[in-house]
Amino acid sequence: MRYLDHPFDVRTLTSRRPTPSEFVFYPPSVPPEVRHVEITEKTEITEIDTLIEKMYRINISNTIQNTIAFIAGRTNKGFKHARITAEGAIYVTPVGGGFDRNETKAGNAPDSYGSAIPFSKECGRVDVFVFDNAALLKRSRDGVTWDDEFELPADSFYSFDATTKEFKIKNKTAGSTARYSVVGWYKD
Repeated sequence: MRYLDHPFDVRTLTSRRPTPSEFVFYPPSVPPEVRHVEITEKTEITEIDTLIEKMYRINISNTIQNTIAFIAGRTNKGFKHARITAEGAIYVTPVGGGFDRNETKAGNAPDSYGSAIPFSKECGRVDVFVFDNAALLKRSRDGVTWDDEFELPADSFYSFDATTKEFKIKNKTAGSTARYSVVGWYKD
């Protein structure tokens, strides 16, 4: 009897288990299916829908390989790659934050809407300063569709987070010139 060779020890409250005579490893009954998708062009990385169709299964492996990883996110303009900071962290910001540059448009508002005042890039945040008299402002994200106008009282400041490409401004009351300064914030 093998179990009696190593009886329970009352002093240590332990016993040694007998060593098995042989150890058998049983492989899994179904071998895993390994699929590799080779990406040969940079444009294939942004075609995420096609890659998802090819890679409908997730495989976990204990093989260490050299890989190049891309993080992509879907926007209203298609897939974009995530940026990385100089320290190697993923460059993420909340909506309305982390702007790199700004552009200022200042002047005197006309009595009626004139031509649109464009920013050089689409701005994610716009700060509007109105001095002296009230003004009316409306904005466009694409230069084609215009949102409703809104009033800015005299000596006021207004800030909003919305994609803005162009804006139009005019005096609320004709003859009462409103000085303005509009600052657009954007990422490089």
